[in-house]
Amino acid sequence: MILNLFNKNRTSDIPQSLYAAIVNQARQPAFFLRLGFPDTVTGRFDCLALHVYLFSRRLVGDGHPHAASLNQDVFDQFVRDTDRALRELGVGDTSVAKRNKKLLRGFYAMVDEFADPLERQDEVLLAEKVAARFSARQEDDTAVLDATAIAHYMIASDRCLNAQETESILAGRLDWPQLPQQQD
Repeated sequence: MILNLFNKNRTSDIPQSLYAAIVNQARQPAFFLRLGFPDTVTGRFDCLALHVYLFSRRLVGDGHPHAASLNQDVFDQFVRDTDRALRELGVGDTSVAKRNKKLLRGFYAMVDEFADPLERQDEVLLAEKVAARFSARQEDDTAVLDATAIAHYMIASDRCLNAQETESILAGRLDWPQLPQQQD
């Protein structure tokens, strides 16, 4: 019985560990300095949502009996984090649910837009979808979105995540491909 308590604590830490790995990857400076995501609230959300999507995509197609529940747990952590961030930004309690719902609709729209070209590993079409999705959301003219590089990264991430053993992910380990470096 005591061992079960420890196992539950260990199991409940795994979604948090995976979510932290997703957040750490999405916060890499190359996304903002090299790939052109604007370093704004919207740009950071878009980059995080993209990584949550890539992670989720990996687990959705997995037949392991615990993959779906782990995917849901990580997604729930993403939703809670978004809610917390909105509150920290000063969004009123009555507006948080509405804004969070709008952000999540955007997430699901991204899933629909990127699923087919990513499935086919069609970098050209994926770059078009990335440009259409993220360029319109840029809040200033200083960052130039490199949709081709983002599409290339997404395909590399898809391959990298799919190459990882399910048991490794279920144990809380997550690897991402190397990011493009800042060009001089």
